Amino acid sequence: MGHVFTARIEVVVHFNRSALLASVIGIALISAGGVGAWKYSTTRARTKLQQARESISRDLNESLPMGSTVQEVEEFMTKHRMVHAPMERSTTYEDAHDGAATFIEARTLDRIDALLFSCTIFVRFEFDANSRLKRYSQQPACSNPW
Repeated sequence: MGHVFTARIEVVVHFNRSALLASVIGIALISAGGVGAWKYSTTRARTKLQQARESISRDLNESLPMGSTVQEVEEFMTKHRMVHAPMERSTTYEDAHDGAATFIEARTLDRIDALLFSCTIFVRFEFDANSRLKRYSQQPACSNPW
């Protein structure tokens, strides 16, 4: 009969407790710093975005009364460094029902950047059948910065 041998291997790990503690504290500080930087960046970007929205709203209210011409709207967009698509004819029921015959969609070129997103201000100008400004709306348009 054969004999069965069993072997037991013990792994003994020697570590320096102060080095382990320093490593754990270092990782915690790096993590906290990253979270802090992200919160700061996001808060700062939100504040800048809100200021930009308020500035555009104020300028829209002061510079473009309802009934403004397409040319006045285009001058406004140029002044505020906005890019836009050509004027389009409204095709939705809501636009037709509300009397909006055409519209121009534009966005600011100036970007507001944070760690995880980048924003611009998107504005939609709607015109009646006589090509006069009927209404406008604005909202932030955000995306990943990469």
